[in-house]
Parts: sequence; structure tokens; C-alpha cells
Amino acid sequence: MSCNEWEKGSWTLSCVEFRKVRDALVNGFNVLQEQNFADMLRVKTEFDRLLKSKAEAKALLASRCCNLPLPSRDALFSLLSAVCDKINRHLEPDLVRHALMQDKKEVVMGSTTIPNLGPDRTVDVEAWVADRNRTYYKGMGRRIDAEGKIWGNQWTDRKRPKTPKKKDFPKATKAVTHFRVGYEADIYLNADRRVVTWEVPENNHACDTAHEEPMAAVFFRAIGAVNWTRGTGGRLWGSDEYRDDANRESGYGGDMVKETWGNEKEKREQSFRRRFSHV
Repeated sequence: MSCNEWEKGSWTLSCVEFRKVRDALVNGFNVLQEQNFADMLRVKTEFDRLLKSKAEAKALLASRCCNLPLPSRDALFSLLSAVCDKINRHLEPDLVRHALMQDKKEVVMGSTTIPNLGPDRTVDVEAWVADRNRTYYKGMGRRIDAEGKIWGNQWTDRKRPKTPKKKDFPKATKAVTHFRVGYEADIYLNADRRVVTWEVPENNHACDTAHEEPMAAVFFRAIGAVNWTRGTGGRLWGSDEYRDDANRESGYGGDMVKETWGNEKEKREQSFRRRFSHV
């Protein structure tokens, strides 16, 4: 049964505990990246074997209701997805596809007019190109050559898988401010405010899916190990479509607080005691 749901958590930590949580996330992420690379090598081996065994490959595709002929593009990607599910269901299909089945090449995306050329044409052009590369076009994954041509990346599909590279699974550093958790959740780190945020945008079974991700286990294990002190704490709140419908029918409002930590937990317990002290 479908259930659109969302949740968000925010925790304020001490300086020491913030560093501990950040380090736990970085170390956990890097361990998972090592595992993902090892799993990708296993995917490559299994995928190569299936491509040589046409009958087994077609049977696997049929079990996934894919009747497209090999080696068509969609059939290959469906077969690759089946192998990923077999090896490690947490491997992201887009990452696998880029690492094994696509090549990147530079192509001309367009051109632009270079303004305000001085008498020394070469120097001005190089300075202009360098300035653009540091800002807009670098962020878009593009570059501009000295003639004003805009070059961008284009992905082309392969008929045979290539060997994955370790650089496709980069490691995190202590300067990181964001972790993506599968397709559903994000973790944000704000070192200036010592705040850690967990966010799951609304989607069908989004919270259940997010909490099944290995990185989610790393995160909540780190939060669970925090030594809460005065002025620190946090809460996790959210809602789903059934709760929202019930609120509309009964006239109540507000989101559900799922769990509290530290100072937030103390304040909630004190409020509860004040409300029911006369009972």
C-alpha cells in the first residue's frame, strides 16, 4: 500500500561531539565507498559472464518482464540492474551505468563572443577564459577555449562493459558539508552553528526506504553515541498522508515529533509533566 511520507531532524551539538559525528560520517562513508568499489568489480565479473551465456541472460531478463533483444541498450541496462540487485541492492544504478557502460567525451556545445579585446589579443583571451573557468562554466562542467567555443561533456553508451575505476568512488574529507543517502535522504553539516540535519523529502515510503540505506545506519548510530550536554539536543519530526488526512478530518494540525534527544527531550518531558501534574 502506498504511503507518502517525509521527515526531518535537526541536532545542535557541542564542538567535541560535532567533530565526533562528522568523523563518524566521513569514516563510515569511506568504508562504504570501498565496499561499493569491491561490489562493482563483482558486478563487472558477473555481467561479463552473463553476456557470454545468452540463454541465462535472456532467462534473467524474462524474469524481470523485459523481452527486449540483446544487445539492445535497454536490455543491457535491465540486465545490469538485475546483476546489481543480486550483488548489492544498495548500489546506485546511475553510478553503475556511468562506471561500466558509458564513456565521456568533450564536444562543442556552442560558442560565445569574447568582449573587450585589447591590442594584445592572446593575453586578454587567456585571462577571460581563466575567469570563466573559475566561475560559471566550471560549475556547469564546461570550458571555453581561446576561440570562444564552449566545450561540454557528452556520455556515449558502450556495447561491452569497461573495468570500473577507483576514482569513480571518491572518498569524503572532513571538509564535507553534505552526504546523499540513497535516492531519498540527505545529511547536512553546519560547522559554524554545530548543527547536523537529516532530511527526507515527501515521497512514497520515503522514510522506510531512507532508513534501509547503510549510510542511514552510520548516521543514527553516530547520533545515538552523542554525549548530550546543556544547550545541545535535537528532534526528529515528520508526517504521512494518513496522519494528514486524519488531522484534516478532526481539525487538529501540526506534525508528529517522532523522537527527541538531549535538551529537547528534557524540555518535552518537562512540558508533559506540567500538563498532567494535576491528574
